[in-house]
Amino acid sequence: MVEAPLLIRPWLGRLTQAELFVVMVAGFATISGNMLVVYATMIAPVVPDAAGQLLTASLVSAPGAILAALLMLPEREAMAASAPEREAPRLHDSTMDALVRGTADGLQLLLGIMASLIVFVALVALTNGILQPLTGWTLEGIAGVAFWPLAFAMGIPAGECATVGASLGVKVVVNEFVSYLQLAASGGAGLAERSRVILTYALCGFTNFASVGIMVTGMAAMCPERRADILQLGLKALVAASIACCMAGATVGVLTAP
Repeated sequence: MVEAPLLIRPWLGRLTQAELFVVMVAGFATISGNMLVVYATMIAPVVPDAAGQLLTASLVSAPGAILAALLMLPEREAMAASAPEREAPRLHDSTMDALVRGTADGLQLLLGIMASLIVFVALVALTNGILQPLTGWTLEGIAGVAFWPLAFAMGIPAGECATVGASLGVKVVVNEFVSYLQLAASGGAGLAERSRVILTYALCGFTNFASVGIMVTGMAAMCPERRADILQLGLKALVAASIACCMAGATVGVLTAP
């Protein structure tokens, strides 16, 4: 029997640079099922049909992620001639060996992801601690200003763009959980219902710096020979996925134009 790692590792190893980039962008631009339930529960009082909106957001962001990824990194590699399939070598001597090694590998992967999350969040806090006393700005504030034009392009009224841009900035610098938490805690103060729905779509994705560390750690553990490519594409994938999420928000803005 072929174990799951034997299937995943050759598949990742055969991807071209552009195809690997599409996989990474799609992972950033969507959310998992368990987090969908958490976020829907949080924002249900301020966003109508929150669960349906978040599910639709992930579906809409998927083709947007492919489009953004291939526009940023077009496929330029020639198709390799198909070689005859070889039988995958055995990684383990027995079922017990597979269980023991699989448990150890899973624990190592989990610890690596947790460590990456802690380090990236701490790095953001450290940068803010240095930047704020000197300039009065935080990374979230700078990102919020940068997102103001994107908020306007998604169809948000000019008077509400600062609020939406700040929420998008918190999402990228910290994570989308905090952004949704702030939206729920404020009750959508200062935002019309249409703007809250657009913001819900734009926030729906793991597009933050901590997620870059998590994805790089996880994918590099599954396919060590592509580690250099994964590291090189990490921040580019974050930018492309952010664009894809904003495209989902813009789609709602067009469909619900006042």
